[in-house]
Amino acid sequence: MNFAIYANGRYGIINEMYVPPEFRSSGFGEKLIETVKEYAKSRGWVRIDVTAPPGEKWRRTVGFYKREGFTFTGPKLRFLFE
Repeated sequence: MNFAIYANGRYGIINEMYVPPEFRSSGFGEKLIETVKEYAKSRGWVRIDVTAPPGEKWRRTVGFYKREGFTFTGPKLRFLFE
């Protein structure tokens, strides 16, 4: 996990998250994202950006992040704490 130095460390960036096929659809990815969100809140971050390539091949990946509350903002998805 990276954090944005130039933004005073106010948000995090997930460059890549890989869940092996045998752990997909088991809640493992959701638990990872939940842990990241908890960490982010404890650091006072206002958002988390994640890179997800566009295209049909990555539809399932983008769908996963959307279900976790991220919004599509181009080649990255973003989660905003309210």
